[in-house]
This record gives sequence, C-alpha cells and structure tokens, in this order.
Amino acid sequence: MSAPIAHIPAALAAVTRGARRLLEVILHIGAHRTATTSFQQTLEANRANLRKTGLGFWGPAQTRAGLLDGLGRDPAQATAAERARARRSRAAIAAALAAERDRGTRRLVVSEENMMGTMRGNLAARALYPGLAVRLARIGAAFPEVRRVALGVRGLEDYWASACAYAIAAGLPVVGPSAHAAIAAGPRSWRDVVRETAAAFPRAEVTVWAFDDVVGRPAAQLAMMTGGAGTAALPRAARRQNASLPRDGLRATLARRGALAEAAAIPPGPGRYMPFDRDQRAALRIRYAADLAWLRSGAAGLARFIEDRPGLSPGRRGQGIPT
Repeated sequence: MSAPIAHIPAALAAVTRGARRLLEVILHIGAHRTATTSFQQTLEANRANLRKTGLGFWGPAQTRAGLLDGLGRDPAQATAAERARARRSRAAIAAALAAERDRGTRRLVVSEENMMGTMRGNLAARALYPGLAVRLARIGAAFPEVRRVALGVRGLEDYWASACAYAIAAGLPVVGPSAHAAIAAGPRSWRDVVRETAAAFPRAEVTVWAFDDVVGRPAAQLAMMTGGAGTAALPRAARRQNASLPRDGLRATLARRGALAEAAAIPPGPGRYMPFDRDQRAALRIRYAADLAWLRSGAAGLARFIEDRPGLSPGRRGQGIPT
C-alpha cells in the first residue's frame, strides 16, 4: 500500500472525530413572561432523555451558578472585579462547551432570559430591555459558535401587565399611574429588541415566535429552536409556571405588606390584573400589531418569525421552522 493510501484510514478517523465534536449552540434569551420557566423546567426534568438524542441543555441551574457573571456589564462602566469575573466566566463557558463536545453533544440549548436584562430593569426604565445591545454583544463574545438565537415575544399590554403583577408579587415598588403612562407612550418595542439581537449575533439566525402560540407547548418551543430535534423526548404539555397572580391575590399580597391604598386601587375579583386604561391599552396594541406585521413581512431580513399553533391552517402551520 502506498504511503498516501495508508494514510486514508487515519485521515477518515480524524474527520470522524471532528464531526463528532461539532456543536451547534442555540441561545434561548427570553423574553421574560413568555413561558420561559415552564420550558426550562420541562427540559430540566427530561435532561437524560434529551441527552440520548444528542441534545444538551443549560438552564438556570447552570447559568445562575456563576457561568454568566460579569458578562452583561458595559466594559466602560465595569469595575476591575467585574472585569475579572467576566474573564472567569468566558473561561468557564469555553471549558463547558469543550466538555459538551467531548461527550458527543450535537446541539446545546442555553436558556436564560436574564441574558437580555431583568424585569426590574425594564420597569425602572419604563422600556423593554434598556442596554440590550451591550449586554448581548458581551454574551455573544463568550459564545462564538452560536448558530441560532431564539426569542419569544408577547402582546405589549399583556407583557407589561404581567411585569407589573410580578413586581407586586416580588415585593418591588408598585408601578403607579405615571409609569403606566410612560410605558404606553414609549417608542421602544419588540422591533428594537430583534434589531439589537441580530446586530449582536451577526453570524447567527434569529428565530422569533409569539407567546400565545406556545403556552403549554414546550415541545413546540424546542422544535422552533432545533428544527424538531429532541422533541420526542418531551411531554406534549407542561404545567404553567410563574403565572401572574389574579387581582384578589395581588390585593392580598399588598394588604399583607400594609400597602392598603395600593391594594384598594386594584379592583376586587378573580380576574387578571390590567393596570392600563383603555387608551393606553390601545396604544400598546397598535405598537404590537406593528411588531407582528414587521416580523411577518420578513423583519428586514434580520429574523425568522415562526407561527405554529393549534388551529392554524395546514398551509401555514410550521412555516419558517428552521432546519
């Protein structure tokens, strides 16, 4: 056997080892209040089954144990200690990704909505994810092999009402009427969020879906991220987690804290909390309708919008699901 031919088996073996180590990273960045917790808990409970399909999962158990420390901070404002934490986080992520490749993981879903920011920050700014561009650029630098970034969006009146209810349940300051007016009048919307996400990950595909399409359907969310990989390992439905308290629950929460005036401002009853008035709700609906129209029209080539929900006509169901 000639020398070149003799080297063929070794070359093929090297190619095979390399193929086994290819790893597709999918970042699920949120948004908050779009069934992220239900999705994460479902994948966590089925981690072993997912692993058998070649799909790895990092959720809050990993991301909130120091893995992302310091990465979202603006370098111009970061302290020396924060910059040191960011360096340690980048090294830890690189080592963890190498370990995933070595164990044969083909796809890795990293699900952490706090990569975008926090609801506390949104409420304080009266706007969706201030500072998003800087945060995601820093996180993107720590995940250089990201193929897809996945994001759920929600009707703005429902998103903000849910965020305001969360603030009450979490013991944060009650969001008052002046803040409601500022939120309804603010120009920032999901289009800005998608544009900044695409700019932070120029080599990745940005995949977007609507919250209403995926409630109770973690397998549908996973399919939108992976093109169908791993969905057989998940249950068809999941218990909803972190749902907003109804009005009576919020009134009781405030009363226990002694905030009697704030409690009295919420109408009694078992229904959902809606702090925005009719005109404010109309403004938020108009803005979200423009978001959806933009996404459905192709999002200026920046993102792929997936609509896949029960009742959708067969001709449209699953359109745009990535492969």
